[in-house]
Amino acid sequence: MKFEHALEFNSVPDWRGHYINYEQLKRLIYAIEKQQSHAERTSAEFVRARSARASLSLNDGPPRDPDSGARTDEEPLLEATLDVLASQDAELCEADFLQTVESELKRVFNFLVAKESQLVGEWEEAALAAHSAEASFMPARGRRVGGLSQSQWWHQPTMQSQRRHLIHTLSDLYVHLHDLSSYAELNETGFRKILKKHDKVTHKHLKDAFQPMVHERLGSKKARLDQALSDMTSLYATLAFDGDVERASAQLQENTREQVEFERNAVWKDRMEEERRVASAHVVVAKGRGARGLFATYGKAIFILVALGIATAVLCSGVFGDDESAGTKRACLAILLSAAVLWCTEAVPLYVTSMALIFAVVVLRAMLDGDGVRMSAQDTMKRVFSKIFSQTVMLLLGGFTMAAALSKHLIAKRLAIGVMSQVGRKPSNVLIASMAIALFSSMWISNVAAPVLCFSIVQPILRTLPTDDPLGAALVMGIAMSSNIGGMTSPIASPQNIFAIERMSLDGHPPSWITWFAVSMPVSITCMLLVWRLLLAIYPVSSNQDVRPLRQLHDPFTFQHVYIIIVCLATMALWCANTWLLHLLGGMGVTALIPMVAFFGSGTLSKEDFESFPWSVVMLAMGGIILGDAATESGLLATLTDEVVGLVGSMSVAEVLVIFTAVIGILTSFISHTVGAMVILPVVQSIGAELAKSTGVDHSKLLVMGGALMCSGGMALPVSGFPNMSASSIQDPTGRNYVHVGDFLKTGIPSTMLAWVCVVCIGYPIMSAMHM
Repeated sequence: MKFEHALEFNSVPDWRGHYINYEQLKRLIYAIEKQQSHAERTSAEFVRARSARASLSLNDGPPRDPDSGARTDEEPLLEATLDVLASQDAELCEADFLQTVESELKRVFNFLVAKESQLVGEWEEAALAAHSAEASFMPARGRRVGGLSQSQWWHQPTMQSQRRHLIHTLSDLYVHLHDLSSYAELNETGFRKILKKHDKVTHKHLKDAFQPMVHERLGSKKARLDQALSDMTSLYATLAFDGDVERASAQLQENTREQVEFERNAVWKDRMEEERRVASAHVVVAKGRGARGLFATYGKAIFILVALGIATAVLCSGVFGDDESAGTKRACLAILLSAAVLWCTEAVPLYVTSMALIFAVVVLRAMLDGDGVRMSAQDTMKRVFSKIFSQTVMLLLGGFTMAAALSKHLIAKRLAIGVMSQVGRKPSNVLIASMAIALFSSMWISNVAAPVLCFSIVQPILRTLPTDDPLGAALVMGIAMSSNIGGMTSPIASPQNIFAIERMSLDGHPPSWITWFAVSMPVSITCMLLVWRLLLAIYPVSSNQDVRPLRQLHDPFTFQHVYIIIVCLATMALWCANTWLLHLLGGMGVTALIPMVAFFGSGTLSKEDFESFPWSVVMLAMGGIILGDAATESGLLATLTDEVVGLVGSMSVAEVLVIFTAVIGILTSFISHTVGAMVILPVVQSIGAELAKSTGVDHSKLLVMGGALMCSGGMALPVSGFPNMSASSIQDPTGRNYVHVGDFLKTGIPSTMLAWVCVVCIGYPIMSAMHM
């Protein structure tokens, strides 16, 4: 294996930018070699030319000056000039190489000194803590437990907590110190090899003069690190293996091997991801044989034919009547059902289905104008493209931008490490912590932008998991479900809540934020906890599995980090204050432009970062927006809700809430949560007003708020809200999705049912007690 490959695969990923720049030094040596070759070639050509001129002078005589007629002989002067120029070029290349080698050694040495000071300092603190504990209890040991050995004393019940903490600390420190020792050794090898290559090309002896200095700087540090590792092994043996140094050394080395294996896998994943981006490479799953193999081969075509058959059957039926408006409703229903089949089966990529339904809405003219007349294809096209790039799409792009900045500059990783350090290594704790962050973020920055940010936070954790680990799917689904639930939490958590506040304010008495929180927080927190338990049941992880801890980042915060945080916090604050800033900013979509301009304009993010946005999610969102708009404009949703209204005229408020929240949960699993709220909440409000005529109590606000909460609870499909759309785009470095449609069906359907139960069983009693 070439050394540059060995350097890549054996380097610590987080330190990759601090190793010797072997490739650059090799390029400089090639430049020296090229210069030498050029000088030799020029000299050979000069010799050949001089020989040719010498042969001509035998016939014509020596060259003479045209004015004086004296003999001239410029060859020695020209040859000397060429030699001087070649020598100067070679010296310049040589000086550049020497300067770069010295610069690289200084850079490597400075990093080694800084990390050594940090890690050895942590080791000395741990050793001091152990020795201080022994010294403080030494008199007690003599009086109470007699002749216990040092190891036996540490195994007393009163010392178990401190002993486990020290064992955990020493285990992690050993891995880091071993990595630093390997860092010193690998860089020393790199300098030795590059100097040897230089001497071979130039026929000089730079290695003999320079290598001792390299060894003095790097080798001496490695010796100190090795001594710290030896002392650490002795203390670890006392704490964990009754003083058995061999067993302790074997255990520590096993931990180190696991870390090295993981990091090499991470390097392989990084290379795969880079190759996939450059050449669109991806992992191909082999197809089986027999019936299952045939279905795997032709199943997608079958589902496409089923979707087309359903659409054709609906278009040719007489449902809704024979007039032109009925034809518009049939067209919209055909598009809705066929899109649902394609989205559920993934017969084509989800974003392709969105593209196709946009095309179908225009071609089938699935919209009515304000007078109830079916639009022409041209007018439908204008309507579609006026809606396709909405405020919601801008919120997505703003969220993508903030997530990219937080991820690229490792701020998200710092946050992930902070979360991990607080919740421990148990997968169940990591899952609930991630879901709680998603819920809290959705409360303040909306459940459109929050999942994008949360996925960037857990990416460092996802990368530490083995391929196909169920915890990966659980984390992605947990954030998606929790972000959907988070859409209930505050009036600004989702657009449907804003619309609900508007409907509840028609009497001039809007609900306060405290009133909203009093209902939404018990409902959302309970629902999140139930979904957490559901995910642990669906994606079982070993109780003994530990989430591998992320390396602590000790690099200082720079102005760029502060700038990113300020811009993100300012954007979130403006989103929170959106209600009071509408006259100034117009809406949250305009606010989403702030991080885009701030980050791309300042160079914090590049054009490549913009091109790497998950545009398939944007297209998926556009398709959902157009489908919801078509369902509204065609009158299809109004017709469906009218049918429901005829069934609930004599029911109680509780029965109406149960029925309508169930209908909302089903519909908002297929269409935009906001569209569902805009269509159904006015109907619910009018039913509440009608019930007030017979009961004397107006419960319209109760029904509107219950319906708004349930709009966020529809999460059964990949297109059920933007958190699910974002989750469907999360891929591992090999290009495979962490979750698929099956994950949404087996998780989203019961989660939607749990949300419905929470709204009915928890939300309704609280709202009734508050006389809503």
